Amino acid sequence: MNVNNSKVLGSLEDRIASCLELAQIPAREVDVSWDQVDIEAWDHIGDPIAEAMVRALRSSPRSARDFLVAARNLEAEGHEDAIRFFKDVEHVPSWFDFEETRAGAAMMARNPLGLILGLHSALPYTGVDPNIPRVLLATGRLGKDGDFERRAWETATGFIGVLDVDGMKPGGKQWEMWVRIRLMHSMVRMGILSRGKWDNPPRPSSPVSAIGTGIGPSLFGDLRTGVIRAFGYATDAEADSAARMWQWTAKILGAPPELILRNLDDQRHVIDRIFDMFYAPSSESRDYARYVYAGLGQMTAGVVPTSVHIAIGRYLLSLKDLPTKSGQTTADALELPRQPVLDATVGLSALSVRIFSQVYRIKPIANIASKIGFIAIKKIVERGLKGHPAQYSTHM
Repeated sequence: MNVNNSKVLGSLEDRIASCLELAQIPAREVDVSWDQVDIEAWDHIGDPIAEAMVRALRSSPRSARDFLVAARNLEAEGHEDAIRFFKDVEHVPSWFDFEETRAGAAMMARNPLGLILGLHSALPYTGVDPNIPRVLLATGRLGKDGDFERRAWETATGFIGVLDVDGMKPGGKQWEMWVRIRLMHSMVRMGILSRGKWDNPPRPSSPVSAIGTGIGPSLFGDLRTGVIRAFGYATDAEADSAARMWQWTAKILGAPPELILRNLDDQRHVIDRIFDMFYAPSSESRDYARYVYAGLGQMTAGVVPTSVHIAIGRYLLSLKDLPTKSGQTTADALELPRQPVLDATVGLSALSVRIFSQVYRIKPIANIASKIGFIAIKKIVERGLKGHPAQYSTHM
């Protein structure tokens, strides 16, 4: 990966101040060229609109236990921070069309195997930016004393939620889930900073920065589509639709409009610039990858050993379209061990599933598979949660 990272004029301090000022304006829309987005400065910005909402919630003497309900109560009372927050989170860009996301949702639903195996690639791949595992481990949820299985199923709940297109519209059940996640992200960011857990990060930035939120369309759209294509079937139109779906999710989460572009080619150019600057697997990245695969192994103990999860991860993190540097695969950068027999078995299994999945070229079959797949994956996740709905909260 080698892209144009255009320099932006002015000192970094002044550029950060400019971005911070913009980030405090709710429901903004901008028209910016992909090569002029100030990635370095935005990486120092968190989510001031949501952070103000969190401070208002914490200072309110009558906050409800559900912080989204509490936020709505403050909005109804005319609280300025709440009004600004919901103005932003309910805003749909003028160019965005929910109908464009339906094909991507159907594609992912009919490929439940590819959707599940996204955990083997998307989770460890987040760690190629060494700041990400630092954040995740700082929360305690993914440390040695954390509950990996619970976290994994809650993450899967979010992935399944975006497949409900109508539920992702403002006011919908899935939209509310992602709004809670946005508030939780700000609580985590504020907690890390207030507790002094962000001293000397691998790269100077804000924890859970605007850039980290903005890479969603690639990490959970294009990357997961790549996984589905490795273990299934997806058209280019469906891939674009999935990217649109995650653009909207990133918007709900507070990504600035400079990072959510109308043209998907421009969107991917911005993502390439981000990864070109931040792709730097570290010892923490490798520790995090080992933790992910060990956790997956514990979840399937007695059925699927950790070695198989690692082999699946190695296959997926060696895909040619995955952004890397220096010609080294991400699997090698994360030092995932080679297991010749298992590696070959995973490759042959993927080929078999891809061949079988060509039947989805027949539209009626694809439609039926999407309906069945969506029901199946929901049941699997519900079983994994063991009757306890996902709780997007934090102790920080």
